[in-house]
Amino acid sequence: MIIKFCVSLRSGAGLINLLLFLCLFQPSLAGAAPHISGRPETKLDHVGTALHERSAAKALAPAILRAPTAYPAEVSILFLRVDFQDESSNDTNLSVCYSTLPTPVNGDRDPNTTGLGTWSDPVYSYNSDPDYWLNLAKLRFPQYYTEASYNKLAITIDVSSAVYRLPMPMCYYGTETDDDLQRLVVDSAALTTGIDLSLYDAVLIVHAGAGEEADVNSDSSRDLWSLYYSADCIDTDAAAAGCQLLPSLRNGAAFNEFIIMPQTNSQDGITVDPFGIYVHEFGHWLGLPDLYDTSWLYPTDGIGVWGLMGYGLYNGDPAGSMPPHPEAWSKIFLGWISQEQAAAGVDAGPMTLEPVMSSAPRVIRIPASSVYSETQYFLVENRRKTGYDSALPGEGMLVWLVNEAYINANLLSNTVNVRARGVRLVEADGLYNLLNGADGDEGSPDDPIPGAIGKKMLTPLSAPSSAPFTDQAWVSLRDIVEQSQDVSFTLGYAPLPPRDLSPSSQGPDAVLNWTLNAETDVAHYNIYREDVLWASPQSPPYTDAGAGSGHTYKVTAVDASGNESGYSQTVTIQAPSGGGGGGCFIATAAFGSYLDPDVKALREFRDRRLLTNALGRMFVGFYYRHSPPVAAYICRHEGMRTVVRFALTPIVLAVQYPVAICVVFLGVIGVGLRRVRASIVRS
Repeated sequence: MIIKFCVSLRSGAGLINLLLFLCLFQPSLAGAAPHISGRPETKLDHVGTALHERSAAKALAPAILRAPTAYPAEVSILFLRVDFQDESSNDTNLSVCYSTLPTPVNGDRDPNTTGLGTWSDPVYSYNSDPDYWLNLAKLRFPQYYTEASYNKLAITIDVSSAVYRLPMPMCYYGTETDDDLQRLVVDSAALTTGIDLSLYDAVLIVHAGAGEEADVNSDSSRDLWSLYYSADCIDTDAAAAGCQLLPSLRNGAAFNEFIIMPQTNSQDGITVDPFGIYVHEFGHWLGLPDLYDTSWLYPTDGIGVWGLMGYGLYNGDPAGSMPPHPEAWSKIFLGWISQEQAAAGVDAGPMTLEPVMSSAPRVIRIPASSVYSETQYFLVENRRKTGYDSALPGEGMLVWLVNEAYINANLLSNTVNVRARGVRLVEADGLYNLLNGADGDEGSPDDPIPGAIGKKMLTPLSAPSSAPFTDQAWVSLRDIVEQSQDVSFTLGYAPLPPRDLSPSSQGPDAVLNWTLNAETDVAHYNIYREDVLWASPQSPPYTDAGAGSGHTYKVTAVDASGNESGYSQTVTIQAPSGGGGGGCFIATAAFGSYLDPDVKALREFRDRRLLTNALGRMFVGFYYRHSPPVAAYICRHEGMRTVVRFALTPIVLAVQYPVAICVVFLGVIGVGLRRVRASIVRS
């Protein structure tokens, strides 16, 4: 699938080819998911990845239509137990999978699967009980959703009295093509003649063996991947025009979606409770998208371990035993809680958040942008380590930055959090670990506010800042403190950064001028010289007497409540010879914020690489002389911003991963030379 995906990009040119090179260079990121947090500390593939690479566009629509939309609601579920033809009985069973039978390993006739495929195989048992994890899940599944939904969702579960033997071995279904997945559900449904499926809203097929997502050693590729799957109709030939009729579920609902769950997820010497996977995949049935990064190229950690639809499905000891609540956006999306809307631009003053586990949790929606106030906003919630949240890495106020427009555009394709652009946690430590899918940090005690580091504010000038995805930061959360289990803060809105800052030199004096802010409550301006607060005039111009030339300045606006804006652009009295310390004008215009991680990467490359040599300084000087009008044009046109973001992405990746680019470049040259030699030989 990696090669097929990458080759499909060949129709592009230039920048697309660079993306192709990066894609081919990273099969581990394209085909494997980031680490599970905590235990085990080994890479496991994400639940559902196999589904999303095949049929993401149709993954969620049926669930959105069928899942409850009014609460309280009751959902009846059947755990349908199935197993496979015994691999130990004879080679005939395996011949349907392999033209040449695999070499047995330690007596295992099919080393590409875990165990023999029968429910009673001791390999699948825990405490000598093949139903250990299933019985535990039957008890805890309703408890979890009762707690997470605030008693709005009541779930009843029946477990099939028999284990139904499918007509084929595990390897037959384990290719996970559309045809084989649909064969699995057709074959399973054909065996349920003694079960009245019209009693159930959802069927979870619990198969013998382990899920492929728990294949730590990457040696059981024919195990079945745990996933939620749906199609317009189910047939043994997924491409057929007609549908193979199946029994109907409750209220006549078609049996055209299913969830595949494992009997166990313990293999390769580790113990993983499949419970987290059970409730995560049922979250898809309810209509929730994945909030980990489902992209192939340099994925982020999405929301990390802070929610059920991210990596939290593996929280607990053993891993997967204590999945956390869905985060605030998911609960609001499902209608389990109501959001309190903070008025845009109106200082609300002191506010208090009760824990989400309380009977009346408070989640506040705060417009993150003065321009995009309806689509970009913060959701703040108070998470404590109690109940199913007890395995969270920390507690305190979580600040979620939400881009509603991006979510709406990508919901049905289940790509709402590619590069964390749908729901992003503002990490209190400002390290952006969740934006780096390779650092092993999927959530830490330093992420909440105040959290382990005692963070007291989130403002346009704090680190991290309150910057939205696009536009300028203006939200100001100050005086953040924990009071017993509650978190209190003061909500205000800062002025926008001063515009049109211009420097000049008048003899020995440095003179700064700028446009007065339009806000009527601006009390004064702060002048920063070399990042140090230098003066606080009430209005422009400002004269720095005797300063001479060479100093850098930036200005902020402060309102009567003490809310301070973000910085203006940085200027210098003397024309910059190198440009260090300023912003990347075009990149800032494209990505919408001076503090965007991609803009930060470009600034660091400028300061650490370009400014250290004469040619680089010449380029930077040229750039700063000519880029401002280009950046201004980009700012005014959303289409141009999208184009420039796309164009800059491979440059950012090349800056962040230069070794990868060099290796890919050399590899391409090598392939080219080999083809040239082959052509010469043929001629």
